[in-house]
Amino acid sequence: MSPANVLEPTYQAIRQRLLVGAWPMGQRLETAKLAQDLGVSVTPVRDSLNRLVGEYLVDLVPGLGFLVPQMTEAKLCDLLDLNLLALEKSVELCAPSNQDLPVDLPKGDHAARTQFVFFQIAALSGNTEMERLVVAIAARLHGTQLHEAAVLGESADEIARIWNEVSAARHSAKLLDMLRRYHRRRKDAARDLVAQLSS
Repeated sequence: MSPANVLEPTYQAIRQRLLVGAWPMGQRLETAKLAQDLGVSVTPVRDSLNRLVGEYLVDLVPGLGFLVPQMTEAKLCDLLDLNLLALEKSVELCAPSNQDLPVDLPKGDHAARTQFVFFQIAALSGNTEMERLVVAIAARLHGTQLHEAAVLGESADEIARIWNEVSAARHSAKLLDMLRRYHRRRKDAARDLVAQLSS
């Protein structure tokens, strides 16, 4: 195992490249080349890739090695269904709280803002495993979320409206309806979102 002072930055660097789509789907990730690019030995690269396999951000295929996962229309729809289930359950578990929420959405790209909103919903559930699940799903949806504006148009406004409802009510039928519409729109556009990832 690599020392933490080398492993963590190596893991973060590879993970960030995966999230922003630095490599095309299906590309083989060669440990020696990555190690050279990152200025580290192959051990922290291999350890990082194995960790990313556990997060489903990298595929490990016998005989081929580490690959950037393929996103398909069916896989995207499955992830959206799972994300919606987690968020619905989080809203259901949300108890009235004195916990203050940030007033404004943080600055950043659309994917980061969406992940922030969904994490806050999961955090309100009081269930740390729900938080971890929503974070893991968010990482796998990150690439498609970067393309939502091109495919769906007003996706930034939509997430802002959801955030306003979370801030105002935390637990409401309106919030559940907004979350269901958000996920339905993306499922309906799944083919176009996956096509954007491939281009």
